[in-house]
Amino acid sequence: MIRDLAAHGITVVRALAGQQITLGDTTCEILWPAPGHPDMQGGNPGSISLRVRTPNFSGMFLADLGEDAQDALLAKYPALTGVDILKVAHHGSADQSASLTTRLHPRLALVSVGRDNGYGHPTAKILRLLTSLGSTIVRTDRQGLVLISSDGNNLSVWHEKADLGAG
Repeated sequence: MIRDLAAHGITVVRALAGQQITLGDTTCEILWPAPGHPDMQGGNPGSISLRVRTPNFSGMFLADLGEDAQDALLAKYPALTGVDILKVAHHGSADQSASLTTRLHPRLALVSVGRDNGYGHPTAKILRLLTSLGSTIVRTDRQGLVLISSDGNNLSVWHEKADLGAG
């Protein structure tokens, strides 16, 4: 794919921790992958993870990072604090860092997962952890398309379908 893009004159820039994009009053900061980290080889451990901040809200989008990479991210950024929105890593698989999830203490947890997937995602363990943190859990397998908006003070969540089950 990269060769195809280059053949069409498109410059590919590797995303690395520390890079930022600012759009108005919204800042998107790449927190992972970390330059020189062993997980830079690609695949799930090399997933691009973002922190998004506005004046009133923050979010963390963990892509497909597994527990080891999540723990490494937490070690790299020990000052990470609570977020309003967490896109739960890797479809809510068992490969989660309870330490990072607890530190982030999300108000709203998004789990992007297919219905009746053969992997058992999301796991009961991550759902229990998020529930114990008081997070509102929104799942695409049960609620379909999910949109989050803000009026600058409050978050609103719209979803395509009624929830088809608890958690």
